[in-house]
Amino acid sequence: MAPLVIAHRGASAHAPENTLAAFGLGHEVGADLIETDVVLTRDGYLICLHDLWLETTTDAGERFADRVRDGHVWAADLTLEEVRSLRAWGRDGRFRGGDERVPTFDELLGLVARLNAESGRSVGVIAEPKEPAWHEGRGLDVVGALVEAALRPEVEVMVQSFDHAALRRVRDLVGGSLRLVALTDKPVVDAELDELAAWCWGIGPAKRLVDGLLVSRAHERGLVVIPWTYVDDESEMRAAFALGVDGVFVDDPRIGVRARVEGGSVGGRRG
Repeated sequence: MAPLVIAHRGASAHAPENTLAAFGLGHEVGADLIETDVVLTRDGYLICLHDLWLETTTDAGERFADRVRDGHVWAADLTLEEVRSLRAWGRDGRFRGGDERVPTFDELLGLVARLNAESGRSVGVIAEPKEPAWHEGRGLDVVGALVEAALRPEVEVMVQSFDHAALRRVRDLVGGSLRLVALTDKPVVDAELDELAAWCWGIGPAKRLVDGLLVSRAHERGLVVIPWTYVDDESEMRAAFALGVDGVFVDDPRIGVRARVEGGSVGGRRG
């Protein structure tokens, strides 16, 4: 099988990240998985948002200036209705001026299910619960909410996290029902790979950590390797594919699809 192209926060190079526009475009241009981050609102709804705060990618700083706390407008301080009133844009106001909104995770799943039915494809979703411990400290269970939503049968959902304890909790809750990807920005030693291989589907290392040795060490243990994040350098993506990675997180999935080589990695758990 060819390696996976994963639309990082949707096709975030071409539309505001973590919006239905970005997710839909990622599907349209051939991504195999749509990646999103999820956080909880004050009233317990999962929304697609990278940061715990809203002002970086929405107009929350203007709309809710009176709700700033510790320098931020926190998603966990607003209700879903309040979040829906915001306009979403790219980082640094890149796509400012449009009418995109912050979607719920259920809206993302519904969109992918509809697009799959229309296209005959089987695109999945890979979601990262942001800062599970931070949420827990505020009485919010982002991991539990994600697991509940992820078991919808019409769209396959995978779960990724830098918090490996949170991933273990997912495993404890659902057994092997969901594929898990352990993200890391640190070198991975053999002992850690051995431990992850017992309960994870794969690892998601920072791209600077990826070389042929890491790929072979992971594949020997049945783990897939999906590095992050590639922006728009096709030669960089081709070099990653040449190392045998099982997929790449990309801001521009059109370039990822073009760069992808047939018959990529065969060593990990692609089945």
